Amino acid sequence: MKKVIKKYQDKYPKSIISKYQDNSIKIMWPFGSFIIIEIDKEGNEKLKLTYDKGLINIGLENILNHFNAQNEQTDITEQFRKADGTMPTVDEFNKPKIGGDIKIN
Repeated sequence: MKKVIKKYQDKYPKSIISKYQDNSIKIMWPFGSFIIIEIDKEGNEKLKLTYDKGLINIGLENILNHFNAQNEQTDITEQFRKADGTMPTVDEFNKPKIGGDIKIN
């Protein structure tokens, strides 16, 4: 458990990481978002729960429309790959971009 906590502390220094339950850790950010990762006996990590404050702030109807538009057969991961084939870091992902698919009514 300590090894996993250290790994995430090094990778996400702006976060607050703590043991959540016997077999999970909670990674929180000061703005309110968090993630809970479950760790099995072999040390494998699995996403257990996430809370995205930014998503919550867009409003109920927008969230419902967002979820309704999703297709369970579609893997959106590929949309985020960089030109070299790697995935962006959290900081790169959260960097503001001009344009995109968000519109303000």
